[in-house]
Amino acid sequence: MSQQETGFDQLESTFKTTASPKEETQLLPPRNPAKEKKKLPYPKSIFFIVGNEFCERFSYFGMRAILVLYLTQWLRFDKDWATSIYHGFVVLCYVMPMFGAILADGYIGKFKTIIILSIVYIIGNTVMTFTAFPPPFWVGPMIGLVLIGTGTGGIKPCVSAFGGDQFTSEQQKQRIQFFSVFYFAINLGSFTSMVVTPVIREYIRCFGSSCYPVAFGLPALLMIIALVLFWLGRDLYKIFPPTGSVIKNFFCCTGRAIKNRWQMRNVTKAHWLDYADDKYETVFIEDIKRVLRVFVLFVPLPVFWALFDQQGSRWTLQSIQLNRRVCGNWHVLPDQIQAINPLLIVILIPLFEGVIYPLLDRCHFPNRPLQRMVCGMALACLAFIAAGCLQLRIDSTLLDLKLEPNHSSIYHINVAPCPVKLDSPWKNSVLPPWNNTRKQVVNSSSYTFTAEISDEIWKTANDSCRLSTQPTFSTVKAQLLSGGAYFSLSALTSNGKLDTKLFDYPLQKSNLGGTLIGIVYISPREFSDTMPVGFLIDTSFDYFYFNLSDFGSTAYQNIPPGRYRISLSFNSSTDVVVKDGFVANSGAVYTLVIMPNSTAPDTYQMLYYVDVEPNSVSVWYQFPQYVLITVGETLFAVTGLSFAYSQAPESMKSVVQAGWLLTTAVGNLFDVIIASLHIYSQAVEFFFFSILMAVTTVVFAIMSHFYTYADTASMSRLETFYSDGQALIDPVDAKEEHLERDENKK
Repeated sequence: MSQQETGFDQLESTFKTTASPKEETQLLPPRNPAKEKKKLPYPKSIFFIVGNEFCERFSYFGMRAILVLYLTQWLRFDKDWATSIYHGFVVLCYVMPMFGAILADGYIGKFKTIIILSIVYIIGNTVMTFTAFPPPFWVGPMIGLVLIGTGTGGIKPCVSAFGGDQFTSEQQKQRIQFFSVFYFAINLGSFTSMVVTPVIREYIRCFGSSCYPVAFGLPALLMIIALVLFWLGRDLYKIFPPTGSVIKNFFCCTGRAIKNRWQMRNVTKAHWLDYADDKYETVFIEDIKRVLRVFVLFVPLPVFWALFDQQGSRWTLQSIQLNRRVCGNWHVLPDQIQAINPLLIVILIPLFEGVIYPLLDRCHFPNRPLQRMVCGMALACLAFIAAGCLQLRIDSTLLDLKLEPNHSSIYHINVAPCPVKLDSPWKNSVLPPWNNTRKQVVNSSSYTFTAEISDEIWKTANDSCRLSTQPTFSTVKAQLLSGGAYFSLSALTSNGKLDTKLFDYPLQKSNLGGTLIGIVYISPREFSDTMPVGFLIDTSFDYFYFNLSDFGSTAYQNIPPGRYRISLSFNSSTDVVVKDGFVANSGAVYTLVIMPNSTAPDTYQMLYYVDVEPNSVSVWYQFPQYVLITVGETLFAVTGLSFAYSQAPESMKSVVQAGWLLTTAVGNLFDVIIASLHIYSQAVEFFFFSILMAVTTVVFAIMSHFYTYADTASMSRLETFYSDGQALIDPVDAKEEHLERDENKK
């Protein structure tokens, strides 16, 4: 996943030129061959750090996986507002690492920074958990998101760096193993949480809907465990005092140059940064110039992240409109689908490093870092073209749900044992038993129509009809509202007379991604209004209750797609199974009519009517866009950060990392702006992003064509591991090489 965990204050501290001679001597490679062969014990503290990272990533991605559905389903934000809040939260998560690094390396150290900001993190999770209880109100969750963003962003640059501090310069291979395990813990935590947390959200019920307090409570619990694990290892850690912040010095030098340039307008210098030479050394200023040269290439990069991070917002909302049956009775949840990304990342990175990149090197294209980044951006463009085409296909299935102004939809159901003659302004016909008419669109107005079992029908009907009723009719006065959807239902009441009633149903799909079901109960049997009808899933893992009255309709409830057993429950008797194995498909709206079975005493029969067709576009059609964006991430993010490090001065690695993280923040800020524009069509928005990405790709390709690569010899021994969208650098090796070159010069 590309959520960019790193330790750039580890880089900052190890690359600092202000280290004492004694400290630098300690970092030099050992000169004693016998001592070199002696294997140092693996630091036991690492197990606490890796466990902390797994739990923290589980907490973060578990909360984030269900966030957009929580905003739309529980807090009732519309899709655009939910998208804006989601990406605004991500912006905070990627702005705060810079402040966390400055705090850790310049003031209180990594250990205290992790402890303090983890407590802030836990408070945020706790606020999210308790404000998820009814009644829904948005202020508490917004406070919780700010606290979580501050906590997770602040510790982001510290944990991996703190882990790197636990090794000596003689433990190069062990340090490499640590970063590999650290990377695995990140992806395992994110993948596991993206699978488990949506299941808790969907299948644990409380307060009549998804149980968000429990769904947010699990990430909160994992974050508490993360802090406890980290604290338990405190006696084993190597804790170094803060030595000053390169990032802070970078901004101070830049700010001083701007200030002096404004105050010394009559003085001309070769470069505007040279105006800071009254306080900062020339070497430091030259390093900043090289960093700014790399930052110029960063300018187009936020567009990629603007596309990439929509997996958790727009793509999750798109999956609600899909048929999410994967195979058999297994339906994937809409907020689970994004787990494809970390799973593919674990597979693709070794594949690219071991197979694809060597093949590309032999073909000599694309074998340079910027060329591969261009290819990654092009794949992101293709991913959003695929998303836009999929959205067009989804929209084509929703045309029947759109009524013109001042129009209504209506159809008639006959569950009487006799044919019923309908006499209405829009249709006159005889409707056979257990049948229904087609839906008709009529002008919204007040109507009166009749349903009749006439003398002629009664005389010519079968024995079942004549024994059950006599010639009878009923009249219905209906007020059809604009945009409303209705059905009229004719049935025999307990006295054998025909009764017809008008009911309305939702002419829309569930915004929760499930199935909407309403029930009409028809029975001469007396029972209390509070007696429920229970829906039990085959595994008895979930159930839903509907309170019924005789010949009345329940409210339409959302249930997850799946196979259900439908039972009637009475106060005076045990549950009676009406139907076992009813399949509820995602996106459908069903009306169930339950009545006594005339051929079998004390049993019931059920008819169901499809008011809105289920989602017909398979979730498998979303898989290609996930593959494209993930392969694009592998080419873009892994290569891009490695390239940036290779081109930056050794003293500025942490500054480059901060700039890289800020590209993610800026990209998500762009998502907030676009979502606030309320573009009328989601497909149009997807195609807009694809066009923007295409233009950005061309611009970046032109910029990369004219870019001159810096000498990367100093990076020949730099170990890089991709971790959740960024590199985990082994900075000690790089500094040792730097010191060796200094020794040779002497």
